[in-house]
Amino acid sequence: MTSPDGDVLAAAVARAATTFGGMTAQADETVCGRCFDEVEVELLRTPDVRLPTDLVGRVAQKDPFHWDDQPAIIRRVLPQLVVVLAEGAVESALMARGLAAAGWSRGPREQAGAVAGFLEAWWTQALLASSTASDSSCRWF
Repeated sequence: MTSPDGDVLAAAVARAATTFGGMTAQADETVCGRCFDEVEVELLRTPDVRLPTDLVGRVAQKDPFHWDDQPAIIRRVLPQLVVVLAEGAVESALMARGLAAAGWSRGPREQAGAVAGFLEAWWTQALLASSTASDSSCRWF
C-alpha cells in the first residue's frame, strides 16, 4: 500500500478502524457451538481485543442468518476485516458478502462513509493490481 492509491487504501483502512473501533457483538449473542466456541463468542463480545485473523474471516463468511444481530457482528470485526481484505485475502468475495449482508449503506452516515471509502479504495487498488498483472503478461498488443 505504498503507491498513491495504496496511500488512499491505507487511509481508508485507518478510517474504518477508527470509526468501528470499540464495537462489540450483543452481550446475549448466541451461535451454534459447532461453528464458534464460547471463547470466540466472548472475544466478539469484548471491545478492542484483537481477534485471530481466521476468526475474522469465518465470521465475515458466515451466512447472515447465523447471527442474532449480524450487523453488530460485522461492525465488531470490521476494523480487522478491512485489513484482511486490503492485504488480498484469498476468499475476499465471501468475506465481502458478510459486509454487504450487514446493510452497511443503511447505517449511520459516519459508518456508511467509512465503509464506502474503504470499498472504493479497495476496488481501485484491486483494479490497478489486476491491470498491472495483465499488462506484464499480455505482450501481443
